[in-house]
Amino acid sequence: MDAFGPFAFIAGIVAVVLWAVFSATARRRAAQNSAWAEAAAVLGVSARPASLTRRHALGGVVQGFQLGVEQEKDDDSVITIFTLGFSGAGLDYRLRPESGWSRFGRRLGLADPEVGDAAFDEAVRIKASDPDRLAAFLTSRRRSVAAAFLVSAGQPTIRDGEVELRRGGTPDAAGEIIDTVRALAAVAAEFDASPRPESTPLPPVEEELAVIAAPVERVPIVSEARPVDLDALIADVLDGSRGVMAALEVFEERYAGRPLSVTGEVLRAERPGATGRPAMAVIRIGHLRSGAYGGREVVAHVFLGDAEPPERDAEVTVRGILDRADPLLRRVYVEDGAVG
Repeated sequence: MDAFGPFAFIAGIVAVVLWAVFSATARRRAAQNSAWAEAAAVLGVSARPASLTRRHALGGVVQGFQLGVEQEKDDDSVITIFTLGFSGAGLDYRLRPESGWSRFGRRLGLADPEVGDAAFDEAVRIKASDPDRLAAFLTSRRRSVAAAFLVSAGQPTIRDGEVELRRGGTPDAAGEIIDTVRALAAVAAEFDASPRPESTPLPPVEEELAVIAAPVERVPIVSEARPVDLDALIADVLDGSRGVMAALEVFEERYAGRPLSVTGEVLRAERPGATGRPAMAVIRIGHLRSGAYGGREVVAHVFLGDAEPPERDAEVTVRGILDRADPLLRRVYVEDGAVG
């Protein structure tokens, strides 16, 4: 009987380790299922929870566009695939970010079709069966929106009738899923070929697609700096009256690094993460009468450090330093934030 003692001990250790691994995996899956269900509720779509035999999925209609979020296995990793379908223009095209291989092929004379916009042609890899018709379809606004989207992390693609983003891993936070879907919806809204109501014309945009600039190094703003006027910020950067790149340039010149103090409603909040991720609150701070790119809500993503985030639906005052803006999604990011 004693001869089996070491083997029983080792078997017990293995069982404990396997149980711990299984329990940790189950807890993480439950947390992810909760995050995906929360995202589905906010977006108004259906969620399929993950289990031992199936992966996460979302499906439904977002802002009039058909959403599909699926996962597939890629060697030892998982790829999450976001797709949003819209009405195509009857063109056979594909837009993807320029890659090292495509740049190498360009030097060898294997050039892709071009649309006559040097900055866009340099940044975007174009495949089209009818380049001339595509060039006519890609207005300055569409080029601007496409260029902004195609710098997304992952593998972004715009096709006639569909916008897609592939990312490695499984999103753990509802906010990440919501933000990604809304970014795709902003692109779909611009490339959708459905007739636009004459009563809601799109505002004019810049005629040229500006080159995406490197981050600007800013001198820290002292506490006595003049606070930002929210109405002016919305008019200059977030209301869609300028092209995306032009709006970003205006933000850097006039608003970046300045203090913001405004009242709004808490849409969601996240506590500090175990990996050092700061607490964050998403707060509705304004509303547009029309939306050129996507939603009409103006929101602030406020990073709170180690502070306790506010409760959802609470009316709070936001204070902090404007760090960056996203004209497509009507969003500003606030560092050193505080709410009260």
